[in-house]
Amino acid sequence: MMNSQFVRIESITIENFKNVRKGVLDFENRRKKYRTSIVGLYGQNGSGKTALIDAIQLLKYSLCGKSAPNKYADYINVEKDFAILKFQFKMQKAEETYDIWYQFSIKKVLDYSDMEGDALAESETRYKIQIFDEVLSFTYLSDKEKIRKSALIDTRTAGVFVPKSKYNELLKNIDEDVMELLLTKRLV
Repeated sequence: MMNSQFVRIESITIENFKNVRKGVLDFENRRKKYRTSIVGLYGQNGSGKTALIDAIQLLKYSLCGKSAPNKYADYINVEKDFAILKFQFKMQKAEETYDIWYQFSIKKVLDYSDMEGDALAESETRYKIQIFDEVLSFTYLSDKEKIRKSALIDTRTAGVFVPKSKYNELLKNIDEDVMELLLTKRLV
C-alpha cells in the first residue's frame, strides 16, 4: 500500500501586500486526481509572483517563530496600515484528513532595538514588521469522527486560548497558571 501522508498548501490569499490589493491563488487541481496540482507559476511583470514568494517566506518565519527581517515592513501597501496573509493547508495521514487555515496580519512599527538615548533623533527612522491577529483553525475528518471548523488559536480575542473549553481543559482553572499565561500573551 502506498504511503498516503502529505501536507500541502491549498490556497493563499494576500491583501495589501506589495502591489497586490487582494489576490487569491488556489493550488487545488479539481480536474483529476493527480498527485500534484501545480507545475509552475507564471504571469506578467507586476502581477504578484514575487509577492506570493515573499508571502510564503513570511509564513515560514511565522510558523518557525522567527522574527521576519525588517525589509518586510516596506512590503505593506503604501495606502494601507496593514496587510493580511491567509493560508489554507490540507493534511492527510492514512484515513484522516485535516483542513487547516492560518492567517495573520502585519504592520509597520518603529524599531527601537538599535537606538540609544537621543540616537533616534539623529539617525534615520527604522521600521520593523509586527505580526498580529493570528488565527489558526481546522476541521478534521476520519472514518469515525468529524470536527467542524473551529479556532484553536485566535489572538484577536482577549482570552489566551479559544475556544473556552480548550482553555479550561488546559488550565483546569488554576489561577497562578492563568495569570502567567495572560502575562506571557501581553508580553508577546
